[in-house]
Amino acid sequence: MSHAPPLPESALEPHVRQLLAIAELLMGAAQSDGHVAWSERSAIAHVLVSFIGESELPAVVQERMHDFEFAKFDLEAACARLQLGGPEDRKSLLGLVARVTDADAVLKIGERSYLRRVARAIGASDEELLPFIAADH
Repeated sequence: MSHAPPLPESALEPHVRQLLAIAELLMGAAQSDGHVAWSERSAIAHVLVSFIGESELPAVVQERMHDFEFAKFDLEAACARLQLGGPEDRKSLLGLVARVTDADAVLKIGERSYLRRVARAIGASDEELLPFIAADH
């Protein structure tokens, strides 16, 4: 069975492009500790489906998640594509990322570092980040 070549991201609807960037950030969060737990993959799927209010993700998003390679991932570019508006948008995104890093119930050094990188890339303050990296979080 032959597959059509994927559409360039610029040809996708804006909400799908944003969903792709969020999916990449969440996959990066899951892989930031060097291991992707089933609970993290489940959390990502749940977060994204809830985000769009649909029963399943668009095929292009599912494919991107399946083919995701942490070593090739550009966190800063993904954050820039989101074009977040303000503090509430930053808090929401950090909350989504934290849900994935917390899915295995252990916030490891790599995951904490990843949250900090996301916060820097989106222009979040230390105060905005603190609730998501606190030891008793």
